[in-house]
Formats: sequence, C-alpha cells, structure tokens
Amino acid sequence: MYKGTFPMVAHQTILFGIQKGAIRKLRNFASGHHIPSDYNASACAFVEKVGQADVEALARQILDEQRQLHALKRVDFSLEILRGRVLVETPQLSFSVSISLDPEQLKQYCLRVEITALKSASAVIDSALLDSLSPYCHTVSITPSMAIDVVAIIDAIEAVEDLRSILNYPHDASECHLRFDSLNLNLSINERGLEMESILPKGLPELLEQSAKALTAFNQSNSVVHFSLFTESGS
Repeated sequence: MYKGTFPMVAHQTILFGIQKGAIRKLRNFASGHHIPSDYNASACAFVEKVGQADVEALARQILDEQRQLHALKRVDFSLEILRGRVLVETPQLSFSVSISLDPEQLKQYCLRVEITALKSASAVIDSALLDSLSPYCHTVSITPSMAIDVVAIIDAIEAVEDLRSILNYPHDASECHLRFDSLNLNLSINERGLEMESILPKGLPELLEQSAKALTAFNQSNSVVHFSLFTESGS
C-alpha cells in the first residue's frame, strides 16, 4: 500500500441525481407532437422545449424548500432560466436542473439535478441541508483537471490485498469499479473521473461520510492520483 505523500489533483466535486420518464408525460407535450425517432440536435432541442415547464417546476420546488429551511429573503437567492435548464444560487449552495433526451431510450427524458457547490465547510456537514437534497441527488462525482491513467490505477489497486478482491474491470481496462460492501458504496473510475453511489440508498449524509472513507482507501492504494471529497470551499 502506498504510504508516501502525493499532491492532490485539482478537481471539482458535484452531487447529482437523474429522474427518467416518458416524454409524453411532460407538461408541454401536445397531441400534435411526435416522439423523437433519432438522437440528434433537433430532437434534443424538442425535449428541452416541451420539458421547460417541468424543469422550472422542479427548480422552484427545490428552491422553495431551501427558502423555508434557511428562512431566505428575496435578495438572498437568484434564479436564471435558460432553455432546458435553470440555474439557482443561494448563500448555502449552487444548483441546476436540466432536461435532455435519453440517448438509450428515445421515448424517455432525463431530468438532472446537480449541486455544483456547497459554499462552506459547514454546509458539507449540515445534515438538515443534506437531508433536504437527498430526494434529488444520489451520486458523488469528482472530475479532475487532467485525465486519469486507469491502467496505472488498476495495477496499483491489484497490489493491495484488501482491495484486490473488490475490484472489477473490463478486458480493455478502460474503467474499474470497487464495491465496498462494508461502506455500502460503489466507486467507479474512468479517465474522466470518479463516481460514488450507495449500494442501498440511505441519503446524502451517509453517502458523503462513506465516500470520504472510500477515497481514503483509494488514495492510500496508489501514488498515481489523489483526491479529497471537497475543497475547503465545499466544491
């Protein structure tokens, strides 16, 4: 197991969740509309258009919950409406809601909620805040400023007896997965970054706590790349 000191790679941490549903169920889908038959720019734009009301409704729902939780005044928050996307800022966090066409199931949309920043160290451990976001987000994503050498990561992990047995990867070693049953957590790694999800969802407070433990094990296993769960600012 790697015991030395290795500099952290610059990275961004976000929390996200995706809800899927039938395009026909979107609020602005009309009887004269047609379900996309191909995945292309016009089909994606169509889903953004007919899903606009659903995006705005979900963004306002989350914002209203944050306003109530933190007793926010009108001057405390901002909401920017774009096509198929809404961006929201509060003193505690930044989040967005967006909609897209599901590339694998053309009859479906993907409604994505992203927490792009928790704006203080206290927000990261604020159980009330995290509980309020748990219905919408179930994945921790870490995106580094440089590509990850997945092959080197696999070689390093396979040299660690405690991790070798929970490691899986395809024959081309393009990605790898660690299943931490003791932490109720799956950790996936590819060249673009890391994702962590609970095996059995139990809310964001537990997900973040167990993700931090999994990252510690990951960092100790290799000298290739190291990550922290959040920066000091919470992003």
